[in-house]
Amino acid sequence: MSIAKKAFEYWYSDKGTAPKAVEKIGGNYKYIGAHSAWTSWEAAWNEAIEQAAKTAEAQRDAPECPERAQYCADAIRTLIFNT
Repeated sequence: MSIAKKAFEYWYSDKGTAPKAVEKIGGNYKYIGAHSAWTSWEAAWNEAIEQAAKTAEAQRDAPECPERAQYCADAIRTLIFNT
């Protein structure tokens, strides 16, 4: 399970106190509200990760360490698919 999905399910289930809210059937959320909220969460998460990576990449022109900026951008992007 991705970091994004873990965070979403923790939030959507009220910090784990309402596990029925994130019940699944065949890998899909049982309730349309959870599915809809997840779709929005995932899109926002991916955009935030991409913007963070672009911010790191923008530092490549800084005289300190351009390699570190690319390393950070790549590390940030792995958060999208981290399992």
